Amino acid sequence: MSNETESYRNNLKMLCEAFPNKKLLSSTDVAKWAGLDRRTVSKHYFTGRKLISLPELAGKIS
Repeated sequence: MSNETESYRNNLKMLCEAFPNKKLLSSTDVAKWAGLDRRTVSKHYFTGRKLISLPELAGKIS
């Protein structure tokens, strides 16, 4: 059995549509997409790193 939720699949699909040619996103990419300040995005999703993968971000926002 998978631990994926329906919202994870929906979020991953939405991110793949928003970033069709990217596998890794920067905090600036995510901030522009989410309409949030880059520092807020960095604090919540980028703890100690510069890039995040689409599946990992989908899991964090689910």
